[in-house]
Amino acid sequence: RRMGFRWVPRPARGTYGRTIRFNVATPREASGRLSDRLETGLREETFLRIEYSDPSPHEAAGTLNALISRYVDEAAKQKREKLTQLAAVLDSQVTEQAQRLRSAEENLEGFRVSTITLPREDAPQLSAGLQATSSSAYGSYIEMRTQRDNMRRDRRELDEVLARISRGEAAIDAFHTIPSARAAPDLQKVLGELSGAEAELRTMLTRYTDEWKGVKDLRERIRVLRDQTVPVYAQALSRRLKELEDELTQRIEASERDLRQIPTRAQNEARLRREVEQNDALFRSLSISQQEARLAEASAIPDLRILDSAETPTEPSKNSSTSLILIGFVAGLGLGVGLALLMDKLDRRVRYPEQVSQGLGLSILGTIPQIRHHGASPEEAAQVIEAFRSVRLNLMHSFEQGSVVSLAISSPSPGDGKSLIASNLALSFAEAGYRTVLVDGDIRRGDLHRTFGLERRPGLLDYLSGESDTASILRPTTHVNLMAVPCGTRRRQGPELLGSARMQDLINVLRGRFEVIIIDTPPLGAGIDPFVLGTATGNLALVLRAGETDRQLAEAKLQVLDRLPVRLLGAILNDVRVGEGAYKYYAYSYGYLASDEETSGQLPAVKR
Repeated sequence: RRMGFRWVPRPARGTYGRTIRFNVATPREASGRLSDRLETGLREETFLRIEYSDPSPHEAAGTLNALISRYVDEAAKQKREKLTQLAAVLDSQVTEQAQRLRSAEENLEGFRVSTITLPREDAPQLSAGLQATSSSAYGSYIEMRTQRDNMRRDRRELDEVLARISRGEAAIDAFHTIPSARAAPDLQKVLGELSGAEAELRTMLTRYTDEWKGVKDLRERIRVLRDQTVPVYAQALSRRLKELEDELTQRIEASERDLRQIPTRAQNEARLRREVEQNDALFRSLSISQQEARLAEASAIPDLRILDSAETPTEPSKNSSTSLILIGFVAGLGLGVGLALLMDKLDRRVRYPEQVSQGLGLSILGTIPQIRHHGASPEEAAQVIEAFRSVRLNLMHSFEQGSVVSLAISSPSPGDGKSLIASNLALSFAEAGYRTVLVDGDIRRGDLHRTFGLERRPGLLDYLSGESDTASILRPTTHVNLMAVPCGTRRRQGPELLGSARMQDLINVLRGRFEVIIIDTPPLGAGIDPFVLGTATGNLALVLRAGETDRQLAEAKLQVLDRLPVRLLGAILNDVRVGEGAYKYYAYSYGYLASDEETSGQLPAVKR
């Protein structure tokens, strides 16, 4: 097998140490030798009879049985592969034909949509799903030409009547013979007034002479109507007819252009319809052939079957289940270890202290264990208190003796627990007797006022904007040595106010009144606020949440801090499972809980 053979003879007992000579043949040579020892013949053109000769009857039966089984399987395989290939070809053809049919339908639809408003042939057109008959484009064209000719004739007659009136002829009655004049309500109204005035004049002349003032006035009115008013209305009607005539002329010209394009559009639409019909017929034919091929493939049975086969062994020659189980166990164990190492390599979160001290180059100021808000034991509470005392001690020795401890506390991303660290660290300093002030510098989402039960306004931004003074923003807390400054009224220009000179003035005022100044800032990834506040205090402590903080994000933000006049004091690891894994040496020994001694007449009992 090491040389590539698929089968190796197994020597029987008593053959060890003996030399066995054998020849190696290629598969083609072996098949040629096998065919020389085979005899085949057809019986009744339906049954194939195969005979094989070999000195060993068992080997002859096994070889012949394997041969006929392979022959039947290969025949079935070739038939199935042929049907599978045919079905695959039909699948691709059906898909391509479906795309061509869809393209042809889209082309027809686009053509019909683009030409739906254009004139069509005189024959009624049936829309898809709707039975609507379109009007004859040619009939509409003839009707528009007839209207234009009628308007042109009426306009000419109007102009002729106006010319006669201008020459002094009595041609008022000619207006009634012009159809457009009869259809003009304003002109008919004026003509009616003129007719009424003339009738009234005839009535008055039967009783009065021409010298009577009423007759003169009525004659003057008739003259004005005949010579001025009627011509004005007639001229207006003539101009209106001219405008309508020009408009109809444009429409007739456009209709003529559209009518000339009707045969071309009809031919294009007929061609697109033929393409859709041809593609649809071909798609239907291919779909039927595809279904028939799939059915034949699913129900394919070999054309040959074995009527008489050799008996098979009842027991396996080799049982390899134990070795397979062992190989699977070893492979699974190796795969699990490799996967664990790969996941640890690709994990970008802070997991170990070495990733902070060596990877980020930060000194660890302390580790804060996981804080349970409910059901925490006194020993767990003592662990938390001692952790903050340790951070407090490291921070005190980060400054010169007698100087004010002034620092900003931030984190790379939200959710790292910087506000929790800032508030508890301020309480720790206050417990130690230091006059401490806690400033909520998170002007965007600051929430420290709720922690201490204070009003948010006025606060830091109100002071920076000049609306409040120092006394109004400093709020006392439940601890006598701790004062708090809430974030105040949130403003859009808050980041600019943090970088103003008034912020530095506030830091100087607080340094004169307090021994410890702690500013809670937004995360480094939230904007420039933490960088501005870190520059204002000159010192910054970074909070990293174990198992959550992104190391690459923290490293990117530290590169920004390198270019600013800010002293990075170190990192505070939050939410650490002390006593487990890499943090097992950061836990404090149990049994050393600090408590008040009982003052009674009896000595306290000694507890071991």
